[in-house]
Amino acid sequence: MMTITATDIPAEFVEQGFVFNDPGPFGAGPSIHFSDAMLPELCAVMGRVVILGSPRRAARSEAKMEKDQFATLFHEHLTKAVRLAQTKVGRALPDKLIIELHGASFAGKEMSPSETLDVLYLGSEKFYRIVDISVLSASESTTRVFVRVSDHPPGAFEETWNDPPGSGPFKVLEPIRIRLEE
Repeated sequence: MMTITATDIPAEFVEQGFVFNDPGPFGAGPSIHFSDAMLPELCAVMGRVVILGSPRRAARSEAKMEKDQFATLFHEHLTKAVRLAQTKVGRALPDKLIIELHGASFAGKEMSPSETLDVLYLGSEKFYRIVDISVLSASESTTRVFVRVSDHPPGAFEETWNDPPGSGPFKVLEPIRIRLEE
């Protein structure tokens, strides 16, 4: 089960977060992610948290997934996120990816895609429920990708986001701003 919430925050905090669009019929729409370091200050000034809509269960899919299958699915979604960002900025982005991992005991740790895969793959029958993916920025040589594991307890593949069916826990978020570094 997943729950989508909303709250009000002071305008001066918006620029300090990563703003993105969470698309799809079950997405949250315009959203923002803050680093763990920002959360205590933000919680002190934010409005009341409101639960939106109703929880949903992911569509049924295969019960087991080996690491090589999971790796393929992860890399497909990294590619989708980069293509979405390229469309947004109107140019090609570097193929070399640096992952900025949030959640799963990490607070913005830089990793390679293969190191990230090792963190994300919990086994053939246990999966994080939602793994958000979106491009943050690009330089001449690298593309920085935001990857966030939800705080939901891990479960079976059938309990992952899986929207559209077959995507498992991976959810590509549309970036609102992409920082291009020269």
